Amino acid sequence: MKAYQLKIMLKDASPPIWRRVIVPEGLTFTQLSIIINTVMNWSGYHLFDFEFKYQNLRIEEKSDDDEFSFGYEVLAANETYINEFIENNEWFSYTYDFGDDWQHRINVEKIVDNYDNNFAQVIKFKGGSPLEDSGHDLSYLDEYDIDYVNEELEDWYPVTLVDGDNRLQREIYMDAFENGDFGLIGKK
Repeated sequence: MKAYQLKIMLKDASPPIWRRVIVPEGLTFTQLSIIINTVMNWSGYHLFDFEFKYQNLRIEEKSDDDEFSFGYEVLAANETYINEFIENNEWFSYTYDFGDDWQHRINVEKIVDNYDNNFAQVIKFKGGSPLEDSGHDLSYLDEYDIDYVNEELEDWYPVTLVDGDNRLQREIYMDAFENGDFGLIGKK
């Protein structure tokens, strides 16, 4: 399976907070958001968006109200697959929780042609985990447990590549936690 090695860095964090993660191909940006939330120890109940600044492109779970696009083309995160965008860009941004405004820069470090796992995996990290809903306060950090996070990624979000899946983030979380329907369905 092809995969992407990404370095996810929390912007304006001092000391630095980052995670190096390998992410399988074929996911939607909604599914990538779930992986990033897990990797960063975010719970996933806030809004998010991805931004490809030099392409004037924003990817989010769209509403019918595109009034606030600010000159950006806006694509639906649950209908837009990561492969083309990740392979054609050196970096992009991810913002989670528009109240606390957790901004991340994501560097695309390399394409992994023969990834042996069917789940995302953190391979290196620096810094603890900021507390969610803390008002962007970085003075209190939880200790980061890479083994626990990787077990979570393997158990909750294994990737199966078939025809794809266009569920929204909240639907994926509800299916997992209320119905025990774990896993992400990517597109071949």
